[in-house]
Amino acid sequence: MEKQETDTLRSRPFVLSVFCVALFVYTASLTLLFLMATVFNGWVSNAVDDFFQNKEISRLNILILSALGFFLNGLSFYAIYAIWKLKRSGLYLFALSSIMFLLIPFFLGFGSVMSLLIISLVIISLFLFYSRLK
Repeated sequence: MEKQETDTLRSRPFVLSVFCVALFVYTASLTLLFLMATVFNGWVSNAVDDFFQNKEISRLNILILSALGFFLNGLSFYAIYAIWKLKRSGLYLFALSSIMFLLIPFFLGFGSVMSLLIISLVIISLFLFYSRLK
């Protein structure tokens, strides 16, 4: 009887399942995008130079940002998998990697307030399920 009660308490809420699936797709897409940006660094460098005509951005900076984005989004993907398995460590990893992913562009002068607000709301929404995670 006690095991059935703890299993019911530990079941994944439907809203958390929807969040996880959406974040799986989001982080997997961004991970692949950053991987492609790392591999095709020359093309991305030319596209960035055309877009930011008044700023000079070196290929090395683009390579570093692409590799860092790949790493942080890969870490986020793993964190979402841990949240799917109802582990609190996944929540902390996702919050840490998302905050780092958002703050690094601000230090380089490319940050977006809208993305900061959206990801902050996602992190806060995931923390609402903190009691369900072990």
